[in-house]
This record gives sequence, structure tokens and C-alpha cells, in this order.
Amino acid sequence: MTAPPCLACPDRRIGCHDPAVCPKWAAYDEIHRAELAAMPSRKEWVDMVEYIHDRRRRYMPGRWKKGDK
Repeated sequence: MTAPPCLACPDRRIGCHDPAVCPKWAAYDEIHRAELAAMPSRKEWVDMVEYIHDRRRRYMPGRWKKGDK
């Protein structure tokens, strides 16, 4: 994720997070929205995590059995 441009901004003040006031913030906001749109939805993320846990539960324990190589 892209970091906001406000950390070392000399023009930082109350209300500066407005695209009409700060062009740096407008550029950041556009990039940030594109990054959020490219991320998987919460349901897709939960499905991926469940799949990984299920595969680990099913297939990983057999790898540590002694004598099986």
C-alpha cells in the first residue's frame, strides 16, 4: 500500500486532506482507490485463508512422520 504524502509535508494543516486543496493528496487518493479496487474482497480473502488452513490440516501432518521418505 502506498503511504500518504503527509508525513514530511510542510503545508500540512487542518483540512488539507481535500483533493481540491492539496494536489499531492489528490494523486495519493487516486492511487489508493486503485489499490483498494485491485485487492480481493473480504469473502475471497476468507475463502483463501480457509483453503490454506484446510490444506495444512490435511496434508502437512504426514510430512513429519518418521520413517516415511
